[in-house]
Amino acid sequence: MSESSPYLYRREGAYIPRVAAVHDLCGYGKCSLGVAIPVLSAAGCDVCPVPTGLFSSHTAFPGWYMHDTTEMLGDYLAAWKKIGVEIDAVYSGFLGAPEQVDRIRDLYALYPSALRVVDPVMADHGKVYPTYTPELCDAMAELACGADILTPNLTEAAII
Repeated sequence: MSESSPYLYRREGAYIPRVAAVHDLCGYGKCSLGVAIPVLSAAGCDVCPVPTGLFSSHTAFPGWYMHDTTEMLGDYLAAWKKIGVEIDAVYSGFLGAPEQVDRIRDLYALYPSALRVVDPVMADHGKVYPTYTPELCDAMAELACGADILTPNLTEAAII
């Protein structure tokens, strides 16, 4: 690789970039952390999940259940800080509450040189997901403004 080549990480030796994957986890349905972890791992990253919600299935299935993890996230991330976890990128997806944007901002402050990837998972096919409130949509739009890489679908782009 020449010095003028674009790169995300300049690897030295066996260095593996570490990604905080801030997203929900679904028990049934191919989405969220269930997809992000193997894809990022196959791309050569060490993936550290930060679950924003636990779902029985994604919301396209009737009768789904969601557990919002907002209250635990502060302690969860403080434990990382305590043991010296280093992060190269913060990838955020589905959020369970507007306050979770503050936890992502905490990650940005803790890891100021980390790449900020925002996938504003909040809507599709012209409709906002049933768990998203107007306040959460506004918070997601604010988060999107600070992204180095932003990957909305057409509906999400229109909202933010």
